[in-house]
Amino acid sequence: MSERAKQIYEAIWPWRVSESGGGEAASERPGTRRVFCEAGIMCVVGVVLGPVLGKTVMSGIVFTLAALVLVGGLWINPLYRGFRKAGFWLAKGVGIGLSWVLLVPFFYLCFPVGRLFLILTRRDPMHREFLPKDRTYWSLHRPLPEAAAYRRQY
Repeated sequence: MSERAKQIYEAIWPWRVSESGGGEAASERPGTRRVFCEAGIMCVVGVVLGPVLGKTVMSGIVFTLAALVLVGGLWINPLYRGFRKAGFWLAKGVGIGLSWVLLVPFFYLCFPVGRLFLILTRRDPMHREFLPKDRTYWSLHRPLPEAAAYRRQY
């Protein structure tokens, strides 16, 4: 690979690095800011679970994990990398689960039922019916009263 190709490769998306688990090299230490941010967010979740919602066992688990992330990120790099890799695998599993367990049944339960309802009620909200006597299918729109309406999208 030429030097120019390597520069382009690094500028676009180093997918070989990011697929290995977080984009960090094996000997590279995470930034302290990142570690404190992750542990801090976990502590906030632990406070919400414990005193606010009364889930003391879950709160203790989250606080323990926050402590392990903090210690691993500051002093034990393999422990931190393991947590990051487990987090990536968990996120991938949740994404696949949501896609296949929720979205596929939602699609097959809602869209065909909705289409069947439109067919039975003889509605065509997209005006897709074939009109052989019409020369064009162009639909006129009403003009906007003022130019400021173009700046308001919603």
